[in-house]
Amino acid sequence: MVIRRSIRGEGITAHETFTWNKEDEKDPQIAEIMEGNTFEGMLSLIETECFAIMAEVDLPNCYGSWSYNAKGEWKSPPNLEDYFGGGWSIANTHWPIAEARGFGLDSVVGFAARMLQQIVLIKRATNPEQAGWVALQSYFLGIMRAEMRIKLEHEPKWRTGVKQHETLSDTRTRANDQRRAKARQVHSAWQEEADKIWAKRRGLTKAAVAEIICKLRGGKVNTIRQALKKPDEAG
Repeated sequence: MVIRRSIRGEGITAHETFTWNKEDEKDPQIAEIMEGNTFEGMLSLIETECFAIMAEVDLPNCYGSWSYNAKGEWKSPPNLEDYFGGGWSIANTHWPIAEARGFGLDSVVGFAARMLQQIVLIKRATNPEQAGWVALQSYFLGIMRAEMRIKLEHEPKWRTGVKQHETLSDTRTRANDQRRAKARQVHSAWQEEADKIWAKRRGLTKAAVAEIICKLRGGKVNTIRQALKKPDEAG
């Protein structure tokens, strides 16, 4: 038996694929891969991922009913006394407990909790007439899973990229401000020199004055000429 692995796509949409010979489909390893590609197998895979996320933050890592309070503390099985106040509530899905713990809807934990809730709804729909509804809810589940994977695998890099972009943008802005400030100083010095020249020789053109300043201070004649204002042009 030979299982051939290959990568399809590239970048963030790249994914691993498996191919094998038809006669090898009864092999346990291949059977496991095939089962994972069934509807029930995909639900089981998502459940496993979500329960692992729940366990990492000390939230229930199975289905059930729990008592929980405003701090997100929980206990199972729930006590009947918890129905009668005391700061405790009853939940049979993970999201209320995750929310009480402070996790947001679009946090990785929030996604996992809501996906488990979605899977429960899908599994409860056993009536064949609900096939369309199941397909729609499965579509929503797929969207949530894709968003969770993006959040988990790519958002840290995205945040780093945004921070680097902002840093580079700030650096570029400061550099531009410094260049403009320096240019204003240089232009002011040119204008001050030109005013002294025009005070003595008012009939000189800007081009002539620019040539004089270029010889005194350096620079480009055309740039200096464009920056100058004759006394009768000022304002």
